[in-house]
Amino acid sequence: MVDLALLQSVSYIAGALGVCVAAFYYVMTLRVQQNNMKTTLETRYAQTFTQWYGQGLTKEGLKHVRVISSTLWSSVDEYNELRKNKEFMETDFFWRQMYEMVGTYVREGVIPIRYLAEYNGWWHLRIWERYRDVIYEGRKTLGIKNYYYQWEYLYNSLVEYLAEHPELSPGPDYTSTPRRLTSQ
Repeated sequence: MVDLALLQSVSYIAGALGVCVAAFYYVMTLRVQQNNMKTTLETRYAQTFTQWYGQGLTKEGLKHVRVISSTLWSSVDEYNELRKNKEFMETDFFWRQMYEMVGTYVREGVIPIRYLAEYNGWWHLRIWERYRDVIYEGRKTLGIKNYYYQWEYLYNSLVEYLAEHPELSPGPDYTSTPRRLTSQ
């Protein structure tokens, strides 16, 4: 006959083994969920970035690229004169709003700065550098400290990221001086 103490010990061991198996299963399930969440998050990053960048690849977006690429100004006064032109004003509004929105997305972690650095990082730098004096003057004139603040945040984040990843940097030939980027 089997000893009652032995049966009780086997019962305890089986119970403990069951708890260990359940804990192992739970940990493995959490790891799978964590990997799925990471994949989902990366997919959302890519979707958001693609939607934003896709706007620049539409017929209207390409018109704005053409206008901003071929329009130069060297002072706030010249810029203000350009804003009297309807086509330039539409383009100007497009770029300002796009970059302010993307700056917010980067700040909130919706779009990783890495995406912008790897995909035409020099363009994003150049656009801010073209507008910097205009934005700063707007802050003074309007008395709004955070006027296009998210866009400036985006620029600073991009500069910092490129400093940490020199392989993505525009290189020593990059200049912040506005110049014609497309031939017309």
